[in-house]
Amino acid sequence: MAEKWESYELQFIREVAGIMPASLIAEKLERTQRGIQRMARKIGVSLRLKLEQKEQP
Repeated sequence: MAEKWESYELQFIREVAGIMPASLIAEKLERTQRGIQRMARKIGVSLRLKLEQKEQP
């Protein structure tokens, strides 16, 4: 049976989604990548990495 999600885990996903790959989030939280993807979808967070915009001179 899956372990209950802690509030700090959800907050971490919200904070790093889009800047950290799901595989690394999973490693940091000791969860599966699929679990991270499911929870992100459930809480309405996109894991799609955002491209950094380069400043134009």
